[in-house]
Amino acid sequence: MRVYRTMILVLSGLVLFRCDTSDKDNPVASEGAQSTESQRVIVWASFDKDEWDDDLDMDVYMPHVEGWGVIGASPLPVFEYYQFNDDTYTDCFYESPGAVFFGEDREIICEGEVTALTVEVKTSLGKVSGSIQRPNALTSVSTTPASQLSLYQSLTVSWTGGANADFYEISAEYEWYDNDDNYCWMDLDTLINGEITGNFVTFPGSLFSHDGEIEINGIVPVNGPLPKAGAAANMFGNGTGFLYYINDTYDDEDIDIEVGNGLYKPSAMLQKRPPGSRWERRMKFMRKMGLLD
Repeated sequence: MRVYRTMILVLSGLVLFRCDTSDKDNPVASEGAQSTESQRVIVWASFDKDEWDDDLDMDVYMPHVEGWGVIGASPLPVFEYYQFNDDTYTDCFYESPGAVFFGEDREIICEGEVTALTVEVKTSLGKVSGSIQRPNALTSVSTTPASQLSLYQSLTVSWTGGANADFYEISAEYEWYDNDDNYCWMDLDTLINGEITGNFVTFPGSLFSHDGEIEINGIVPVNGPLPKAGAAANMFGNGTGFLYYINDTYDDEDIDIEVGNGLYKPSAMLQKRPPGSRWERRMKFMRKMGLLD
């Protein structure tokens, strides 16, 4: 399973993510201390134990961390580097109105069983850094009902494992065709009021009024500040930031659940919308924190 890149939208002041670097000449400010600099950063790190091998045309065992982030300031600072533990990178970044994005095109940031991360980001405004622990992996995912949902029946998704996570992210979509054979969908995860801190979520039956299909594309445990406006930062220095560590090692196929008579397919083959990309999900995440217009 892979955690859920298009690059759009205007940010209202974010900070970029980076792992700890060997350059320690400018220590990070103690927790709670904030400089007067205006830069803010959000960094995501995702641990996975598999990587795609093009030669073998299959996933192979290769524990590693992927990482990406965004920096916001006005005016934008000059990007210098981001660092995850001992790995420092000065490439794979680009500017967009109001923000600097980095790390998206680098598949592997750190190799190995990385349980603890120190991330540092440096721009012309200075450094922002923080440390975080990896949450435990999920061990199972189930739904009630298991595979068939009646119209207007509620759906509960539950899981085991990941007990030390601060919260969980779920990617789920409900899709159907309307009376004119138009393909319709609903991102169920955007309807969750607040983040999931327990081991289940229930979607009310009032959402499921059409014959169709629910696709659960993944559930991941996450460590980091709860994503909401006013959340306390966990990266400090010449600015502040939010560092998140995701454990994406639970392997399972997507869960498909029929609603009513299932997903009606018109005689003319219509393409279904592909699952949301990782970056699209990050955009949703930032909106929840009040960091996007």
